[in-house]
Amino acid sequence: MPSIAIRPYVVYWPGRDKGLTSGPTLAMAAAVRGEAFTIGYGGVAQYDYAPDVGIAFARAAEAVRDGAMVANFPGVVASMHEVVEAIEAAIPAATARIDWADVMLPFPAELLEPLPKATLADGVAATIDRFQRL
Repeated sequence: MPSIAIRPYVVYWPGRDKGLTSGPTLAMAAAVRGEAFTIGYGGVAQYDYAPDVGIAFARAAEAVRDGAMVANFPGVVASMHEVVEAIEAAIPAATARIDWADVMLPFPAELLEPLPKATLADGVAATIDRFQRL
């Protein structure tokens, strides 16, 4: 059957508050509230800005292909240190500490180009802005 499957990795945006990889979004929400938060994992992972993922799924739904294709979403590869730095940069006056556990996620990240992707800093800033407006 002609089809395209896209596998995002760590998707972040308001509403992404359940599941193993929701920690970065929960940390962003906590930072907006001025609360400390510990993300349950660390290391390097691929971060996918939810609006970009939505565009990719919409494009996949409109694509005409022969056969089936499964692809990983091409997000931004970053260390947890870089994620926390992006959160702190988006909220310079934040006083609550965001940290993370020294535990790796139990699955590898793979990349496939070309699909849209926000920079980590832009995606984190937009997510923080959305939380602030909510």
